[in-house]
Amino acid sequence: MYAIIDMDNLVFLGRTEAYHDVRIIEETICAGRKEPLLVPVLDRKSDWTALTELEAMMLGEKYSLPVVISDYPGNLKLLQQYAEDLPMVIINQDQIDLFNAPTEALKNKYGHQETRPAAPRAIVERPKSKPQGELRAPSPKGATGRVWEIADNEVRLLEEQGDPVDVKKLRGRVIEICVENGIHPATAATQWSKWKRSKDL
Repeated sequence: MYAIIDMDNLVFLGRTEAYHDVRIIEETICAGRKEPLLVPVLDRKSDWTALTELEAMMLGEKYSLPVVISDYPGNLKLLQQYAEDLPMVIINQDQIDLFNAPTEALKNKYGHQETRPAAPRAIVERPKSKPQGELRAPSPKGATGRVWEIADNEVRLLEEQGDPVDVKKLRGRVIEICVENGIHPATAATQWSKWKRSKDL
């Protein structure tokens, strides 16, 4: 079970069992936000530390929780407990249609089987001499390496289809696939950021 926090307005949006619902919310009702939604697992303490001490205080005060300035762990626990009783997010048909609209438009225009010329590569190639401190792909054996592999595969798929790389949508898709494959959302988000920087996106 996930809590959904709008970080632009610092408010709870509700709870959901499916990470896919988070993607629909991000790309429909929260499409214009500067900051991505924060989506901690309800019973995983480490997820809640993505909130700073100040953000935890402000969020708690907004919901009249008895937060204390010097008690960051206690404030996070209060927010966790409060989030357990949040209403479930309801995704309506209009949101689903809006979320699916770009895909449906492409299908209607190009059909399922039609191929198009490949678009120019959207990823900037690194020079052969690598600057010191440059991010390198982790070992492919662990969860971190799997995130990079998923991101590479999704970009490759877009290039084969001749589609431009929409970084925001790509992020949502990569994290969704990672979660479906048992990778923690926080791990996926962290490795996504490192992968993105390594590709100059």
